[in-house]
Amino acid sequence: MFCFTLGAQDRSDIKYVRFINLDRSLIGKPVQLDFYNRSFRGLKLDTVTIVLDKIPIRFLEHRNDGGSINLFSSQFLESIDSLNQQRSRIIKFKIDRITEDSILVTCYLKFYDVNNVLIDKIKEMKTWFEKKMIIEILVKQ
Repeated sequence: MFCFTLGAQDRSDIKYVRFINLDRSLIGKPVQLDFYNRSFRGLKLDTVTIVLDKIPIRFLEHRNDGGSINLFSSQFLESIDSLNQQRSRIIKFKIDRITEDSILVTCYLKFYDVNNVLIDKIKEMKTWFEKKMIIEILVKQ
């Protein structure tokens, strides 16, 4: 007679940090920013306007973190607006500086054509966000 136990294995590599708990230990780490409303399980996905190279671009949150497999690499922001017939994805952020009312981040972007074919590998751009825009931070573990 054979006996065995079935169990689920959580393959999450994300730690969720409420923005009010943000501290300097996250400076330099790969993160995703959850804007305005908590978007866990893809609920209440938000649109945020991010100024890149002096151009405001609207991005939509994409969250895939609702089950037992929550992978940091599956989270991103995708542009709603196209620029030069290109769409962009912010695949992660890095926190560079924290002030009392804002944070400076490096955005890591990939660019895609209208057929969703990658046309430009990762480009880095810096931008500031007011703290009141961010509800939660997803930290890569």
